[in-house]
Amino acid sequence: MLIPAAPKEIGTSSLCETNPVIPEQSAHFHSRSITMLPTELLFHIASHLSLKDASSLAMVSRRLHLVMCEYGLIRILQYYGNLSKNEQQFYQNLSIANPPLIHHLQTSKMSIIARHSQCTDNLPAICAYHAYHLRNETTNAKSLDFVLNKSFVREEHISNYYINSNHSRLIIKDHGNSQLSIWTAGNNGSWNREFTIELLHYRKCFKKMGKYHGDTIVVPVAPPFADADADADEPVYPKHGAKDDLLAFIQRDESGSWTETQRMTVEALFPNTCGRQDTYYLKYFYYEVSPDGKSLIYSDPDLFVHRLFILGQELDGQWAIKGHFPWSGNKKFSPDSNHIALGESSTIRFLGKQKDGGWITTGILEFEFYATTLTEAGMDEDIVGFSSIAFSPDSRHFVACFDDAQEDGADVPIHVEDFFVVVFSLGDDGQWSEAITMTKHQLRPTQATLLNATFSPNSRYLVIYGKHGLEVCHLTDDNRWVAELKYYKLPPTGYHSSGPEPESTVRFNTCSSLFALFQEGYAMVWQLNDSGVWECQHRFTYPTVIHRLSGPTIDYTTQQLSPDGKTIVFIDNRWRLKMWVQKQHGKWTRQNPAPGLQFCNLVFNQGGYLLAGLPVYDKSCLIVLGITPDGIWQERGRLQTEGNIIHFDFSPCGHSIAVSYRVRNQNILSFWQIEWEPGRQPAMNSTNSRNPAYAS
Repeated sequence: MLIPAAPKEIGTSSLCETNPVIPEQSAHFHSRSITMLPTELLFHIASHLSLKDASSLAMVSRRLHLVMCEYGLIRILQYYGNLSKNEQQFYQNLSIANPPLIHHLQTSKMSIIARHSQCTDNLPAICAYHAYHLRNETTNAKSLDFVLNKSFVREEHISNYYINSNHSRLIIKDHGNSQLSIWTAGNNGSWNREFTIELLHYRKCFKKMGKYHGDTIVVPVAPPFADADADADEPVYPKHGAKDDLLAFIQRDESGSWTETQRMTVEALFPNTCGRQDTYYLKYFYYEVSPDGKSLIYSDPDLFVHRLFILGQELDGQWAIKGHFPWSGNKKFSPDSNHIALGESSTIRFLGKQKDGGWITTGILEFEFYATTLTEAGMDEDIVGFSSIAFSPDSRHFVACFDDAQEDGADVPIHVEDFFVVVFSLGDDGQWSEAITMTKHQLRPTQATLLNATFSPNSRYLVIYGKHGLEVCHLTDDNRWVAELKYYKLPPTGYHSSGPEPESTVRFNTCSSLFALFQEGYAMVWQLNDSGVWECQHRFTYPTVIHRLSGPTIDYTTQQLSPDGKTIVFIDNRWRLKMWVQKQHGKWTRQNPAPGLQFCNLVFNQGGYLLAGLPVYDKSCLIVLGITPDGIWQERGRLQTEGNIIHFDFSPCGHSIAVSYRVRNQNILSFWQIEWEPGRQPAMNSTNSRNPAYAS
């Protein structure tokens, strides 16, 4: 399991912050009666309540409070209550629809975890407690071992696959047999094939469908078979008629059975178009499903509709059109699936989902409105507009950056003096409007500049950064964005590359208290001080990787900030691992845990205490490093496969690693259980324990 945040010290006298208000009806027992009950019986009573209700009851009964402290229940609540909202949300998402994880918790050797994971309301807090327990065991282990649980090999004919963020649902594409198979993770690392979908056409739709792994799958329906004319000079392609089915909806019930629940015809999907022709040759059908799987947006340029349609579910579960809008090639759902941004350059239209499931326009962001100096120069028709857009993690803010004027109609570069960033926010009335605009004036006209913006995980900070400087804005309590750190001048790095200038990257830790700016061979670490002000804590320089590896093009990660914000790793121009670790009082020290080894890709686990590296000259092996309780990184184990590794990732619950590799032109997907050889373990309730969840 993972722990995104650093350990937090907690006091034994305070109660959980998740339930500060005590309802009068929460205590059903007279305090004197509770005092007379045996300790074991009181604990038995508490075990049948949710942790939230037990906490409320303990606040009116000192005896029950002492019992909950003795059995560690208060510690669980305190630890979970001290996590940031973003971390709590992570554990809530992790525990939703994740049967393997729930089974693991309910069969845990720790009775307190097994007993209280029976209640669904307890799962997020129990997940967090179990994550810390797993971190404690892993960091104290002598070594790690990797046991193969499942390998999808030749019989599955993997041409592509998608796995959901919880590693609990898998969709495999079999290109040769034109099939999709749906797999669900079982207990003890097993995987169960639940359904197979015949996909005779629209193979490119797989990328759109695979992003969502809920209980509804939407797939196109093949057109009727077309009889070929022997005398025809041209081939006859299958075509849809207005009455032919085009989309099929396949739903999973609570027992794990998948059934087709609905089909929609061409005329149902395009109600105002079907009278123009009898048949339609739909080479591609473009659609995208929202993150929550409850909305679907689609269009079809082959029909010259020039509109986008949005499907949603009615009260009876049937899918129907919930809105239609002008066509746009760029569509972006917000993380909460309640908003859509249409367009990316000159005009961005915001759509909002209403209580009845319908969609309406809730705001428009016009590029020309902000490009006054550019339009005065007569360039408004040639400049495309915004280059990048993004929603904040909480879906209440939106940022658009203009950093490239591109070229005019004659392919001549356009030079401008101003670039800018616009932030829109969602108001209480459900409408999007401008919150803040920041202009970056150039000393001389230029075609483009490095200009990016990144929201913090808690959506309260926005870092705007470019080639020579950065700004930090924060969100006030009255929902206003205020520039806190204005254009801090970045010093030169001393490293230069003959290749194209690399993009800047900002990475936050999970609790939004620290971020690292990676750019041009250096990194700067910024952290919130005790007064809530951002300070530059440290700066690292390193030679950047300037050459590429032979073989297929793969996006390797060569610089990383651990999710807990305690470790930064780089790969230099000789593929050597460079590591800095934060000690007490913000001091960073350099470590060399893998001398002589060369890596081309690095991945942290979600807790930030394990790091997997792919060697440059032996891509069949993963080298896993782990941090000790003393903060020292060491090699803890190696995972060996039969072929060249393409991709690898830790599961969010921290129990396994998913590894895909290739053997003789065959893609293989494997899942490996992480096991450890027990080492020095702090005793439960020991005053010397480093884990506050175990301290007395």
